[in-house]
Amino acid sequence: MRRVLTVRELNDDAEGGWCDWRKGKGISVERVASMLRPFDVKSKQRQINNVRTRGYPFSDLKPVFEHYL
Repeated sequence: MRRVLTVRELNDDAEGGWCDWRKGKGISVERVASMLRPFDVKSKQRQINNVRTRGYPFSDLKPVFEHYL
């Protein structure tokens, strides 16, 4: 199973730059969704350790990464 990265972890990573968004409040879940929308990437519901959550499967993000990297 792949590791899940949360928005909180993105914001806690000082080197990532996400913590500087919104005047130091960090990037929001809504902003991540709006950034991925043009690439037709949508969150999907999943269950991890009996907890339902939403996230972005790596398989959906990989083509976007490959295009830009």
